[in-house]
Amino acid sequence: MASCLIRSIILSKYCDHLPLYRQEMALKYRHGIELSRKTMGNWMFLIADWLTLIYEALRNEIRQSEYMQIDETFIKYQDPQKDHCPNGYLWGYNSPGVGVLFEWFPSRAAECLDPMQTGYTGLMQTDGYGGYTSWLDTRPLVRRPKTNGIAVVNGVIEKTHTTGFSACASFPHRSGMHNKKTRRKGRV
Repeated sequence: MASCLIRSIILSKYCDHLPLYRQEMALKYRHGIELSRKTMGNWMFLIADWLTLIYEALRNEIRQSEYMQIDETFIKYQDPQKDHCPNGYLWGYNSPGVGVLFEWFPSRAAECLDPMQTGYTGLMQTDGYGGYTSWLDTRPLVRRPKTNGIAVVNGVIEKTHTTGFSACASFPHRSGMHNKKTRRKGRV
């Protein structure tokens, strides 16, 4: 298996939204290459398995950082058990200077934070979504401040950045970044 062929298959599938069965037909009719989608699928699985090592190393580096920004956004997905496309959630974890990691869950429940946040001792910067507060409420070692701009996580006092997010999900928005009227008028 040539690395350029695999790279092309991956990019075509995930960047160009070209399913494997269409790639199979294109290879056959344009280039005379018989390459089944099952073989391409097996290659995709193998590459994903290899990339898991990098993914987990990045997860560990972000979890060891002192500061992490967290946000979630919905994304529709197909569920064969349902007659509609429900919302799933892509959770993003950013540690400036370290990296960004995304995890997908079919829910927005506070428990979705467990894989990334359990044992984390740094500063969490989030928006005002109640799931963060609910997750923190079940963690007795994490204390939240009463004063805006300061966060106490596992006994460490940190000043927060003023980027329009809130520390430890306990503060309201201050910059209006999430204000629908402001966003529509293009002031942000």
